[in-house]
Amino acid sequence: MDCYSCSKGTPLEGPKVCPECNHVFKGKGWEGLDAHWKAKHESVMPYEQLWGSFCHSHRHSQGNNENAFVRIMNGDNNAFQRIGSQSNAHVGRDFESAAMSFFSSQGLVLQPNIKVPVGIEGKQKLHAFDLGCEEQKVIVECKSHRWTTGDNVPSAKMTVWNEAMYYFLAAPNGYRKIMFVLKDYSSKRGETLAEYYLRTYEHLVPADVEIWEYDEKTKGGLRLS
Repeated sequence: MDCYSCSKGTPLEGPKVCPECNHVFKGKGWEGLDAHWKAKHESVMPYEQLWGSFCHSHRHSQGNNENAFVRIMNGDNNAFQRIGSQSNAHVGRDFESAAMSFFSSQGLVLQPNIKVPVGIEGKQKLHAFDLGCEEQKVIVECKSHRWTTGDNVPSAKMTVWNEAMYYFLAAPNGYRKIMFVLKDYSSKRGETLAEYYLRTYEHLVPADVEIWEYDEKTKGGLRLS
């Protein structure tokens, strides 16, 4: 699962805002999110899952709280919008569209937000995968993460990838399971982010999961595992 705040377009600058309802937290940092989420949005996902999905940037972002807070209170819904982009959520949606286009060229027609029952020990709950095909029993998770500035490992993102592997493991047998990731090469490290992930976390990747790397320049994909 990608960062939930990123998927909702939650701003990085200014006071902390609930990614689900845009409630503005007046305390220090994310103070109050725990109680607010459990009271208002626990049906969306457990608080622990929400917090676990947050990327490093959203957990530790800072900004001019007072000015942004005033703008929100005055009805400015774009107070935290990134310059040059419609919303952070567009990045994820654009990558999912690229995935759909690529697999369509391979004869596989995918749809967004495919829900299948997942669980262990006989307990199951519906989980929405980014893309999928009910007819051909395919589920896909899309990750467009990159190396951090300075070509450092995005540790929080790797945790998100590991979480995706767990959902694949808990998904029903008989499904084709695909992890579709952006190709991001580090000349400093001499490998792509996906290659690093497989080298480091291969022991957590289920045998029936395919990892595909997408080159945004050539619009081509390559299966790595």
